[in-house]
Amino acid sequence: MNINHTISIKGVTSSHISYCIDDLKPENDYIVELYHPNQYRVYHNQTQFEYANKILLNKQPTNFGGASVVFQGQDPVVYTINEIRHADDYIIMIDSSTYQTQYFDHQYDETKTRRINTGDGIIDQDINFTLSSGAAICGSIFDNDQPASNVIVSACH
Repeated sequence: MNINHTISIKGVTSSHISYCIDDLKPENDYIVELYHPNQYRVYHNQTQFEYANKILLNKQPTNFGGASVVFQGQDPVVYTINEIRHADDYIIMIDSSTYQTQYFDHQYDETKTRRINTGDGIIDQDINFTLSSGAAICGSIFDNDQPASNVIVSACH
């Protein structure tokens, strides 16, 4: 077991205490332990190390640039992402609360997107997106083989 970071919280309080352990490397097997003179706990409310829920920390992008885009009556809507480092593996995506997330080149799966090389001396233009509203869930409602009415259909995520 490698202990990457430990923090100590001292004091007597009856209120909730928040903590943050930062600067951790991306891994898939972090275990949070709580040592107290009267008890030992591991995440998620377990009392034995072998029953701890492991925490996955995903790799965060090392170089990130972005642009906010607001339609102002001009067609097409133009964007520019400036001041990013030269790299050969940029993933370009567009995300919105109104539209389905899309990756370049009209992909909806990050693993299928074409990566952009900003270090090859070629101007990276025509990185265009055509947006469509989010996914749809469709169906029919029947009551004993007859169309039903006065029902509520919900989609929860």
